[in-house]
Amino acid sequence: MINETNQQINLANVKAWPEKRITNLNDAKEIVCSVIEENSVAFAPILLEWPNFPIALANTFVQRFGMRVASVDTHLKDMGLEESSNVGKALITMVRKRKTGDVALDAWKKQYPQLHTAFSVEGFEEFMINIARDMLRDSPYGMIMRVCVGAVLSTLDAATDTFVIIGYYNKGLVRQAKLLVAMVGLSIFVNFWFRRGSMRRRPWELD
Repeated sequence: MINETNQQINLANVKAWPEKRITNLNDAKEIVCSVIEENSVAFAPILLEWPNFPIALANTFVQRFGMRVASVDTHLKDMGLEESSNVGKALITMVRKRKTGDVALDAWKKQYPQLHTAFSVEGFEEFMINIARDMLRDSPYGMIMRVCVGAVLSTLDAATDTFVIIGYYNKGLVRQAKLLVAMVGLSIFVNFWFRRGSMRRRPWELD
């Protein structure tokens, strides 16, 4: 039997994010069940408003890319397992597409207006902000996507500059071609020093 004197009474103080990478939903469910059992007093109000919140939370724990955001129109108390799962999965997609957990959570609330009832529960917003921030920190997918998009855009930009420079040379516009080469070189140099300075000011922190 859980000793209630050791339980958190405010959901905002509950730490639920798993310490290790989770790729299986059943493992995530076990962790969620354990956390809720250990903090049943804190979770009681949100479970009253959203009985299937545990399945939504478990789905946020599973590391996945997150391709789509499903539409859910059901009232919070009436959400079934599948609908709650979709709402949980949607947060993963929101986090991948945003740069901060707070912005992702705000987008999640706007996507599902029925969640306003859940966010009215004391401590729920702080609890979910911590989940979104931890998700953003541990998930590599958002960073991978941003790096890939940046690399593609940079490659296209370089290809365009090269095409224009060659065009200038072919038309005998040597002065314009050299000027564009100088501008591109200066841009690369400035960007390099900016990044170098940024790395010095914010060195990598290893756990």
